[in-house]
Amino acid sequence: MSTNPLGLRPFQLTAVDKLSPVPGRLIGDEPGLGKTFEAGELDRLVRLADARVADGQWLPTLVLAPKAMLYTWAAWFAKYRPDEKVIVVDARTKKHREKFEKALKERTHDIYIVHYEGLKLTLPLMEPISWLHVIADEAHRIGNRKSQTSKAVRALKAEWRTALTGTAADRIVEQLWAILNFMDPDKWSSFWKYRERYVEDVYDTSTGNLRIVAKANPATMPELKRRLADVMIRRQKHEVLDDLPEKDYKTVWVDLSPRQRRAYDEMRDTMVAWIGEHEDEPLQATVAIAQLIRLQQIALATPTFETVTKMRRQYWTNEDGEYIRDRQGRRISAGLDLVPVEEVEIHLDDPSSKLDAAMEIIEDLTANGEKVVVFSQFSRAIDLLVKRLEKAGIYTGKYVGATGETARKRIVQEFADGDLMVFAGTISAGGTGLNLQSASTLIFLDRAWKPGDNLQAEDRIHRMGQFAAHVIIIDIMARDTVDRGRYQRIADSWHEIQKLLGDKRFDWIHSIEEEELLPV
Repeated sequence: MSTNPLGLRPFQLTAVDKLSPVPGRLIGDEPGLGKTFEAGELDRLVRLADARVADGQWLPTLVLAPKAMLYTWAAWFAKYRPDEKVIVVDARTKKHREKFEKALKERTHDIYIVHYEGLKLTLPLMEPISWLHVIADEAHRIGNRKSQTSKAVRALKAEWRTALTGTAADRIVEQLWAILNFMDPDKWSSFWKYRERYVEDVYDTSTGNLRIVAKANPATMPELKRRLADVMIRRQKHEVLDDLPEKDYKTVWVDLSPRQRRAYDEMRDTMVAWIGEHEDEPLQATVAIAQLIRLQQIALATPTFETVTKMRRQYWTNEDGEYIRDRQGRRISAGLDLVPVEEVEIHLDDPSSKLDAAMEIIEDLTANGEKVVVFSQFSRAIDLLVKRLEKAGIYTGKYVGATGETARKRIVQEFADGDLMVFAGTISAGGTGLNLQSASTLIFLDRAWKPGDNLQAEDRIHRMGQFAAHVIIIDIMARDTVDRGRYQRIADSWHEIQKLLGDKRFDWIHSIEEEELLPV
């Protein structure tokens, strides 16, 4: 039983007590329930119980996390484990890698915090180490068993392994195997045996074309859940946080501006015609997805198109246009290092009906002293919004992929302190790991393709520490565009994930009927 020096809530103590004897465990709680605290307490108990650590022997803990989470973890250890030496390893430069190598050789630190890309760069240094404990945060990032990141994580040697993810099976049950293999490589050693038992191939016609997709096998799902019961804990916020407000979903419908509508209709007609002419070609789906993304962008703001020449590596293809690959699955180069390729880039600018609506909502809320979080997939949309907000005198923090680490920490702190009224970011950069619960309203200009990413983004404000009476999630959607169809596909995918994880209700899916309008 934990002595609870961190002041964990009862439901967190329950998780720690259940998982502490298990060498490989999965904390699958919903985002916002304090998985960092649970994993940190499990690590403390591991180190406290190990006689070698008590004798002063060097047995390090490794924390693997996305880039955006490195300093969040470092700050957590500095606050709650101040007596232990912690090193954050970026590893993208030679200087960082040399510093890391020296720290490993001299055994100078107790906790090593590395991002997943850094792990790939430093794997030759890390693989020989016998780690006491490896914590894999946002572990769904290793779900693709063929990726170099997944292979690198699963190659590590550790006595204790803890995986953290709010969406344990990001899209399909196949991806769960890589996480389980990391947790317990002996019990979950064979992917193919796992797949044969728990996965089935079904026909999917939702895209208009017949294709085979991998789905959970309903006949064996009860067995898989029983096997996971002893090593995994999964709670939803509504089950353990009585004081957390429900999410209130709203939809704001807008009509595209005349310029947007003309551009959208032209792109849509071109896309439909192209698909009709190339429906039997193997690359059709890839091109169609790219065109759908462009339609999404046009629904955000007015596009301009520019033809640019970029240098691309050339690869061998067969007569069907498919890439030729080696035994490791890598594409085989055609022998030419780089070839010039013309590409059409899309740039977004005003007018934008979605940004008009977002501005009205934000101005009303901030005038009443309320803070707002805004997310989009596209950094250009965030740039346009921030420019408008600054012109209106509303101090805003822009949190996108290009935002530097120092600026990121400053933005999050200023938003928490009230110096910033609006946090505007891309879902990929700001949708995970951040605590933004000082705001109670979140606006989506558009949603990510993966449902788990959307849930993570929502739970930047819907988490422990949120004391508002209502948490409002607003989707700004354009009529007669891809918004409605894509939104329903995301909802359907999330429904399947929740069934697999045993969730008791589907709180993400909500009505998007046109009668549910906010004044614009």
